[in-house]
Amino acid sequence: MMLPVGILGVYAYWKSGDLPMASIWIALFIAIGMVVGAYFGARIALILPTQILMRAFAIFLVVVAIRIWFKAG
Repeated sequence: MMLPVGILGVYAYWKSGDLPMASIWIALFIAIGMVVGAYFGARIALILPTQILMRAFAIFLVVVAIRIWFKAG
């Protein structure tokens, strides 16, 4: 989903003139990093037990919630 949506978003920003050509290359490198990260993340997720993944995700959510809590105020 991310690739077609991202491509259409980048195209729309570029077409409106809000995205210089240098930023397109940065977006390309970010997209490549996301693809590689998703591949290796999925491989790791298949190896780890479900309980560990659930706990790690819960910790991640708590950390994000704390950051939002203190930035909002």
